Amino acid sequence: MIETIKKTTIDNIYAYFIVLVGIGFFFPLEALGVPSQYYVFAFGLKILVFLIYGVSILPAIILAKLTYMLLMSDIGSDPMLAIHLSLISATAPAIAMYAMNMTNVNTLKNLSKIDFRHVIFFIGLTSILSSLTKYIYISNFMPLDAEAAAFLSNYLLGHLIGGFVVVYLAVKLVPNFYLFIAKFAMKKTKF
Repeated sequence: MIETIKKTTIDNIYAYFIVLVGIGFFFPLEALGVPSQYYVFAFGLKILVFLIYGVSILPAIILAKLTYMLLMSDIGSDPMLAIHLSLISATAPAIAMYAMNMTNVNTLKNLSKIDFRHVIFFIGLTSILSSLTKYIYISNFMPLDAEAAAFLSNYLLGHLIGGFVVVYLAVKLVPNFYLFIAKFAMKKTKF
């Protein structure tokens, strides 16, 4: 029991920093005028972390998104909006993973052997859930009716591209990256 709690805590710490660094990496692009919906790889890193660690890292993803939104993004002026968008963004992959019944699969040991069709479906389902939920939430506060198609297509396309590119690179083209993360995550750490 104690070992499980330690492992889950360590996994959450790793996931927090991976996602925060992944999101923060794209923060300087904002100064160059790159719109935030094109930060495609941050979504991909979030998907990859869920595939590696499973649903148990949900608190880390929520905290990483919230840290980014409160400290780095322009949403920080409205903390309630930041909290709600962080929850929406982090729970979409968890809901998709439960819907696909992938929680019984130890992807940490089998990520390189996972059926990529399942990963494609997971990315697609997560993208749809996240984009639609964000649209429904944001449309309650501001009129987006005229721009609904543009809003949804930007987020959906960005999420799909980011998810596919990052997961494909990590699983298929960079197997050493996967081995490094798996070895690092499986190492027993003494407290």
